[in-house]
Amino acid sequence: MADFSSLFKTKDFLVIGHRGAAGLEAENTLSSFQKAIDLDCQAVELDVQVARDNKGKLQSLILHDERLDRTTDGQGSIRDLRFEEIRDFQCANGEKVPTLNEALELISATAQKRIGVNIELKGVGTAELVSVELERFSDLPILVSSFNHAELSAFKNFAPSTQVAPLFQSWESGIVSKSKRFESGFCNISKSIASSERIRELVSNQLRPLVYTVNEMDTANQLKKNRISGIFTDRPDLIVHDLR
Repeated sequence: MADFSSLFKTKDFLVIGHRGAAGLEAENTLSSFQKAIDLDCQAVELDVQVARDNKGKLQSLILHDERLDRTTDGQGSIRDLRFEEIRDFQCANGEKVPTLNEALELISATAQKRIGVNIELKGVGTAELVSVELERFSDLPILVSSFNHAELSAFKNFAPSTQVAPLFQSWESGIVSKSKRFESGFCNISKSIASSERIRELVSNQLRPLVYTVNEMDTANQLKKNRISGIFTDRPDLIVHDLR
């Protein structure tokens, strides 16, 4: 698997499209990923859940929530529905809920650009399936992240050469050691905890902080000045070309 850190050979600061370009297109859809690419994001972020198909086999779906109600015209919990049922529902823009394979096919087909992908594991059981599906896309720079650090550890066992990043919403003791345990050098943190002191602590310990979700130019510039490595944004149109 291509290292996500290889993206820093051409850019010292990454603008990562959050759920594609979620402020401009229906989140986590193929149109949203394409929009982020068209707006010159260096990478896109997406969320993976799993559902069983009619044969009982696990299949990947790109959805943020455990329920379908907010982002599709369906209702109910993913775990209570079959893969085929979920695929029959439509996202806000009329598209089907995409699979991981469909999203990676789209991103890898962008021949003139080298786009990274941050895959967030959203549920138990995602680690093994994602590790298998990534085998077909060895040229894509991949970073796998999760708030579920046990699932992230499981993924690392299945795919030891793929870089991973633990996710943190709040600052907690041992955040440096917890991040360094994954041996990839990344740490994805909430904007609300990204103070200059904390960023300095992470960077001084050879970690690359990526901060979510940043939609304001002033904040993006300040974080860049504080030496973070990149941001996740819903509005790449406001940020990509105007960073100082």
